[in-house]
Amino acid sequence: MITALPSVVHTGGADLSRLADSDAGPGATYIGLVLMSGLCLAPMVMFGLGILCAAGGRRGRRIGTAVTVVIVVCYALSLIGSDFSWPELEYQAEAADTLGFLLLAVSGFLMLPWLVAFGGTKVVNRGSGTTAQ
Repeated sequence: MITALPSVVHTGGADLSRLADSDAGPGATYIGLVLMSGLCLAPMVMFGLGILCAAGGRRGRRIGTAVTVVIVVCYALSLIGSDFSWPELEYQAEAADTLGFLLLAVSGFLMLPWLVAFGGTKVVNRGSGTTAQ
């Protein structure tokens, strides 16, 4: 996994001019956008969904949980699919490397912010005596 990570980071946007280069191909651009959205935008969205799931009412919890599951599944499938969809993609790793990267991305960048927000909101609600309707 460690040997494949530099190529993922390189493809993912360490050199942003490479993503705009027409020679990079659609596969490199796609994996770069998926990685950048996962690193930058997804933790904030998941943090908000964790708060919604913990503090929201019954409907808010259901909606928050459903959206969380959809985001995690779609992100995982987009990472797995991009590895097989574009054979010219620079990042062609072993299955164990892809699984390790997927585990790191889903657990570290998606689920960790959700768990922190969910747990923190539950602790704050318990301490203040606030309950969800």
